[in-house]
Amino acid sequence: MDESPFYVLQATAFSGEPMNTQPTPFHELQGKAMAGKETDELLKLRLDYAWNWFEYHAGQRARMVNYFLIITGILGAAYGNIVIKGGNEHQGLESVLLISGLVMSVGFVCLDIRNRQLVDLGEDVLRQLERQSLFSSFHMGLAGGIDSGILSREKSEEANWRNGGCCEAKRWRWLCHRLVKHSLWFPLLESFVGSLCLLGLIRRLFC
Repeated sequence: MDESPFYVLQATAFSGEPMNTQPTPFHELQGKAMAGKETDELLKLRLDYAWNWFEYHAGQRARMVNYFLIITGILGAAYGNIVIKGGNEHQGLESVLLISGLVMSVGFVCLDIRNRQLVDLGEDVLRQLERQSLFSSFHMGLAGGIDSGILSREKSEEANWRNGGCCEAKRWRWLCHRLVKHSLWFPLLESFVGSLCLLGLIRRLFC
């Protein structure tokens, strides 16, 4: 049977082509809804996994510094007590404390480097999730093509300052940004304590 001209005109009124007036089957709508739900669950799983990884290793890094300070305080108090007492009967114990402090400092520097590598792995995944999903449609209108995410913004700002070209202000900003990073001060503190122990050991052995 021929279609009524009214329905043909109605179907082509907006698109210029005959429209599909058949309703979408329920199973197709259900499949699309399930696919969207699975995508959201996968994103949440990735985000939770990356965040838990980052949180654990970042916290472990901070705890290691606390342990280092506590052990340094104990060794420093013991060494100071020996120096105050003076005499030659404690020279062996003094050397043992200095060697212990040196070995401890080297060990903590190595552990800090490893923890930093593990933290960076988590940051890289979180940064990618920010760019692709979390903040993909969110823009703060930052100049210079700076990303609007949290971790990704810090990374892109640092690259922008570092590649500032002739802009001296950007170079100074990048330098100041580098000087306040944990990755600089944690190993520097541990290396400083190790250097003091090494100098004390050299003085004990050769002076």
